[in-house]
Amino acid sequence: QNQMYNQQHDDDDDDEEEEEDVLVMDQIIRRRALYILRTWLDYEMKYVQQKKQAQKQHKHKQKSSRKQEESNSNNDEDRHEFMVALWKKYVLCYEALEMEVEVHLIDQIWPTVLELCNAAAANNSTATTTTTATSSTMPNMTWEWISSLLSRVLLTENPSIRKWALFRFVTGDAGIAITATPTPTPLTTDTQTTSNICDNDNTNDDDKDDNDDDDGKSQNKGRGKRSKKKQPKKKKKSKKSSAPVVLEPAPLTLVAPSFVLNVMLPCYDSLGLSVGTGLQMARKSDGQIVSENVTPPFVQFLIQYIRSLDPFSLSDFISHILSPKIILHSLRTKTIVLLFNCIDQSYNNNDDTTTTTTCANKVYISPSTLETAAQCFHTLYLGNVVFKFRQKLCKSLAFLLAHSTTIPPTTNNSN
Repeated sequence: QNQMYNQQHDDDDDDEEEEEDVLVMDQIIRRRALYILRTWLDYEMKYVQQKKQAQKQHKHKQKSSRKQEESNSNNDEDRHEFMVALWKKYVLCYEALEMEVEVHLIDQIWPTVLELCNAAAANNSTATTTTTATSSTMPNMTWEWISSLLSRVLLTENPSIRKWALFRFVTGDAGIAITATPTPTPLTTDTQTTSNICDNDNTNDDDKDDNDDDDGKSQNKGRGKRSKKKQPKKKKKSKKSSAPVVLEPAPLTLVAPSFVLNVMLPCYDSLGLSVGTGLQMARKSDGQIVSENVTPPFVQFLIQYIRSLDPFSLSDFISHILSPKIILHSLRTKTIVLLFNCIDQSYNNNDDTTTTTTCANKVYISPSTLETAAQCFHTLYLGNVVFKFRQKLCKSLAFLLAHSTTIPPTTNNSN
């Protein structure tokens, strides 16, 4: 028995060492990839700057007939430069999540993540537009890149950072609107800043001309009738306000179901075994330290997310929830009960939200999925599960079957 115990203990130590080696290798691969991406972006930025400088030197040689071609090329170059700057922000955010271990340092990236999510939503809404030859070298910001960035912080080894990041995400601070689906404001390039500077310079010149006219009138006063002629006044140009563009959060439909199932649910489930769901944070209005909890906004996020899914995505989402991976292996029973409770509330209006919309789509559950779910629930009931949880799961499954259908969706409207 002692030999068997020692052998089992040695096997456990070997498994822990293998897991540590895998984590170290993953970290090395991620950092090498970040270095390659950052080097490529530096090369692209140098290329754009050199091309702009060459165009300024040969600008006087271009004929008037080529003005249209020049404006089109300038637009392509501005977009290229903007995309390089956007991807640099992505790399900086990823490096902060990879290197930093303090919450207050990681908390500074969320305004930039909002900008990245807005760009991904804008590309998602204009997916049918054609790409130019210059912009083809720079990939568009999509949800796959955003999910990789958020997965890095939501699945980090530090449980305090996981909890803080999950709270930021489900409360809308990470660039995703929770209770509304606004139209994202398209991001602007640096050309607007330069145009504002030019406008300010023109208004200063106009003001100076007006002052010169006033001085001339005062000097010519009392010199005869000719001096009393009214000179035409120059129209003052209205000063344009250089207010920054306010970016709205991206719609909730931007989030993929796989991200909720494979990242958000495991992240929330891990908090119950480590640091809990409570946290202390400063209130936005007055800066006072208040106690918060991740669970209420997380529940509201799941409810609103299920309501936002189309029939195809909803059926796929429910079929993954009814799989053995979710019910038996990945999540604790308490988290599974909370998940099914969110599904029930998405069809009701008994939650504390101000919205009156409910999930109007019936869930298509295939016979094979239903058979697998029945086996999973039977195995779960035979295990060491609290009777209260078993009762809630049984009611939730009955409610889900009452809102299910055997007719599969005919068309796929999902992106």
